[in-house]
Amino acid sequence: MVENDDSWVSATLSCVWRRISLAHVKRSEATRRINGLVDRVENGEGRYLPRVREVWIFGSYARGSLEVGDVDLAVEFEQTKDEAGRWFATRLAGGFDHLGALRRELRGNQRALEIHFNELDNLRKEGFEPRLLWRRGDSLKEARARLSALTPDANAQRAARDTVHPLLADVEKLIPRPARQEFSLFMWAGWLEAKLVDLPPQQAANALTHRRFAEQWSESNPRFRAAHAVASYLEQEGIAPLSTGGTVYSDEREILDAQRDYWQPRVTVHFGAKLLQWAMFDFGQGTPRVLFVLNPTARKQTLRALDMRATVDREQFFQFQHGDGRLRLIERLAAAHRAGELPDYMLEFVDSLRTHAMPATS
Repeated sequence: MVENDDSWVSATLSCVWRRISLAHVKRSEATRRINGLVDRVENGEGRYLPRVREVWIFGSYARGSLEVGDVDLAVEFEQTKDEAGRWFATRLAGGFDHLGALRRELRGNQRALEIHFNELDNLRKEGFEPRLLWRRGDSLKEARARLSALTPDANAQRAARDTVHPLLADVEKLIPRPARQEFSLFMWAGWLEAKLVDLPPQQAANALTHRRFAEQWSESNPRFRAAHAVASYLEQEGIAPLSTGGTVYSDEREILDAQRDYWQPRVTVHFGAKLLQWAMFDFGQGTPRVLFVLNPTARKQTLRALDMRATVDREQFFQFQHGDGRLRLIERLAAAHRAGELPDYMLEFVDSLRTHAMPATS
């Protein structure tokens, strides 16, 4: 049984974690960038901006901080459930990124604006208190008055920074908070072995892999470069050829049930750290190894990837998704916390869970 002071354990199961930390900017510069976004939304030009219904602000800027790591904005926009599914599937398959296009229309050329789409309810459940900036039908004068009402406060502090697993220290800005926390949890639990690797710059040597990639992507598509880098990396271990579909995967198979001809690729590759949580799905289906290219759109920088291998049976990952595995792992975390056996990065993780769970247990 979990003790009363660990009531955060059950509340944790409904938490959704969303935050990415970027470089610091002065409040005056952040204000200029926010006003630019509101101007663009009010003008409503472009393919996606007319869908925007509301813009909310939260985080360190809303608290009055004189310097902010990023400006957290919650944008509510019109999107049907069918559209959400199609947009996600298209992006996963390496096609057009509709949310990315909306983000570009909102940001312009500003990169210190962290935008959360249709997540207002989840943010409130986490304990954040978003403040309305703009609602469809409002004038620019009304929006700027709301922004001006968020006065600077020299005593305001930035939100506590998450401690991340040491393996992610150099790449944490590339990985959304939920994925960082889940990765840290699995590493602590001993469910994963992982390493951070720099991918080689050359293209695949295998002729079949090369042909498949050429059929899937043009050379101007950043995914073409990222896929070749992964293929070249895996070829060093003799893993070739690779196939393409919704993602990249090895032709080499892991036979899980010969009678039912049930198999999974021995290696699966995903592009973009926002899909890191898909590793749980892959491992739950029986894929033993998953690679994630963390910066797949980079055109000149070194491409970096997390190379992960499951160290427990696929059933444990499956139960984490669909059974009571999540609860059991959080209870194990609570027991280790009581015993004083957690590493520092997990201590701050637990503290954040307890803090976010407090409203649900009061």
